[in-house]
Amino acid sequence: MSSPQLGRDVYWRRRLLVLAVLIALIWGIVQLVGLVFGNDEKSEKKSAETSSAATPGPTDAPAENPEPTSELGQAVPISLITATEKCDPENVRILAMVPEGQQAGGPVNVEFLISSLDSHACTFTPAKRDLLVVIEANDKAVYDSSVCRESFLTNPVLVAQGFGTLVRTTWSGKGSGKACSANEGFVHGGTFVMKIGTLGGEPDTTEFVLAAAPKPTPMPTPTVSGTPTPTAPSSTPTSTPTPAPTAPNHD
Repeated sequence: MSSPQLGRDVYWRRRLLVLAVLIALIWGIVQLVGLVFGNDEKSEKKSAETSSAATPGPTDAPAENPEPTSELGQAVPISLITATEKCDPENVRILAMVPEGQQAGGPVNVEFLISSLDSHACTFTPAKRDLLVVIEANDKAVYDSSVCRESFLTNPVLVAQGFGTLVRTTWSGKGSGKACSANEGFVHGGTFVMKIGTLGGEPDTTEFVLAAAPKPTPMPTPTVSGTPTPTAPSSTPTSTPTPAPTAPNHD
């Protein structure tokens, strides 16, 4: 007679046990969530305090010689490019440019953009045999650096890896002739083609125009005025005619 009552007791105990387990599980989840979000809030508060402490106040005076910084505020080291190795002439590339608005009859400004295919910075020493320049007019050479036996550039050029170096120089504006003598005259105005390249390297060609040289202004000639110019007195005495003597009268 007591077994049905005993079964109901066991049933309710099991239900209470399951309910207690559920309550404990929910409480543990709530505690875990609170712990996680609490740590996030603490870390955000700490980072905000750190950034505010690192930011200088409005009364902070700027440094007299601030170090160069990048966009992120970190110091950037600066070093000068030096090169002790010579550039291989076959790897040197030169682009020639002649500024507009120049005229014949005098020196001509020329610009060279020099780069290198070498895997390191190098120095280009433009010896006369390494740099060749030919200037043509009407498909005829008017200037040839090999005839003049001199280099278009006189100073060594430092070439950084992956960059070009702009060099400004001048052409005398005179032809080279057969011996590049000092008596060669200036070229006339017109259209010219400059060919430049290094020994074994890839040449470059550029076209430019020189305006005709202005004609010289003639010297003014003196004009003759209408006022007569007084003449100096002659040093030779002039002879004055004298009357002939008369014969005496004897009457």
